[in-house]
Amino acid sequence: RRAFHNELLWGPKGAVEVVIGEGPWCEMATPRSSSSSRVLPLLVSTPLRSGQEGTVEVIRSLDPSHDRYLLDHQLDGKPVFPFAMAMELMAEVVQAGWPEWEVVGIRSSRLLRGIVLADAIRKIRVIARPHPESLAGELLEVDVEIGEIEKPEHPNYRAMVQLGKRLPSSPSGELESLSSLRPFPLTVDDAYRQWLFHGPCFQGISTIEGISEEGICAIVQPSSPAQGLFQNGQGHWVIDPVLLDCGFQLAILWERAYHDMTPLPNRFKLYHRFGSPSGSPVRCSLRAWSREGGHNLLTDVYFQETTTGRVIGILEGMEFSCSQALNRLAQVRYAIARPGGRSLFTVQGDGE
Repeated sequence: RRAFHNELLWGPKGAVEVVIGEGPWCEMATPRSSSSSRVLPLLVSTPLRSGQEGTVEVIRSLDPSHDRYLLDHQLDGKPVFPFAMAMELMAEVVQAGWPEWEVVGIRSSRLLRGIVLADAIRKIRVIARPHPESLAGELLEVDVEIGEIEKPEHPNYRAMVQLGKRLPSSPSGELESLSSLRPFPLTVDDAYRQWLFHGPCFQGISTIEGISEEGICAIVQPSSPAQGLFQNGQGHWVIDPVLLDCGFQLAILWERAYHDMTPLPNRFKLYHRFGSPSGSPVRCSLRAWSREGGHNLLTDVYFQETTTGRVIGILEGMEFSCSQALNRLAQVRYAIARPGGRSLFTVQGDGE
């Protein structure tokens, strides 16, 4: 009302326009709870709150006793919320807030600070705000932030989730293949033991087809929330964070092979979503560009089902910071037990 009054009082003559009725902004500015039967794994039993100016908010606890995947993603023996899982959470919150739309992409995603569960459960807040410049048209954009409740002034993740009326068509034709692939020097089991720090929940690589200076290619098995990632996991992924994380794992394997450094992700330019995995194996092809003597890695990752040839996703402009000091992540010996005392995995370093 105040803005309307000021426009009438101070605005230039003849420049005032009053629109009575609905416009394209209404659909975006008023998110609604989903009336569909779609169950989103990271939002099971988590209420969705609608706020001012069309925002959607979720408050959720990260608890290793429920979020069991955290036990399989540890840095220096401490559970860390995976970047790929943050992408899935942002996509799920936006999908739940605007259920009549489809998530078609995630743009300008940044990891600002990792969420480390050193000694306690962490409560996080996810806030999704509709982007004012995209209120009309076929593509709607929503700014999303994830942050810890105790540190509201310091967000941990940011991205812009893109919504469309329908999923775009998968790219047709064969993807350009990597040339001059050579056999990878390690078996998959040895790669997980010697160069990677991921436990069974994230061990989706089944076959490494080859490696070259251009990149690396592998066959990856899609995951399901019911496969032990959660206590009583339900629903279906929007993106499949394990599949995405396997793309990050291939970046580690390529960087270790060529520069003997371990990369950790910082940001990416754009994830194109053409659909969700059907359950069939996925060929994951990573193209790599190394800079600054190997300390900075830029990648594009392509996800294509092997049985249908359907491209389900393309991750463009994924950036990593690389360090030889981070090789310790795969060398530290640790044994992680789920509730009840069952050991998940043990990795022994070279000096053990």
